[in-house]
Amino acid sequence: LPRISTDVVANRLDRLATVDLIEQLPDGLYRLTPAGRRHGPLRREMLRWGGDFLERDAAPTQLNPRLGVEDILLKAEPDPERGSSTIQLRVGDLICHVTMDAGGATGSMGEAAYPDALVTTDPTTLYAVALGASSTASAIESGSLVVTGDAVAAASLLVDVGMPESMRRRLA
Repeated sequence: LPRISTDVVANRLDRLATVDLIEQLPDGLYRLTPAGRRHGPLRREMLRWGGDFLERDAAPTQLNPRLGVEDILLKAEPDPERGSSTIQLRVGDLICHVTMDAGGATGSMGEAAYPDALVTTDPTTLYAVALGASSTASAIESGSLVVTGDAVAAASLLVDVGMPESMRRRLA
């Protein structure tokens, strides 16, 4: 967040850890605890509400692809009809994978052993799609976002960040 002090961030992280919503990993990063993951619907609604106040055309001065991926994970809706699939994301130098299932999406850093699909893009495109400044369909059409492998599996993730119904049918 622009202009937020490290003291404020540290205080907020400490409070979230104290109430067992997050935990700090040995590498210094944080992840949600099982209790934190149970609040997925609330996080998604807060993200949607906060998104109304973002300046969609204002690009951050420093692009952090991890934040863009986290935005995608927060937007992923649970779907009781969805089977399990793993989508690997390559965003610049960042490689991670997302598993989509009936409960929503979970992400992990690094390559997936057997991904169903691979999505490759750059941080600028990821931010534009995640913030709604660009549609997934236009990013695919321009070649700045490339989907290989099981297009239906990739669509299960990409749909949640704005892919229109017509593009879903085209990918499938």
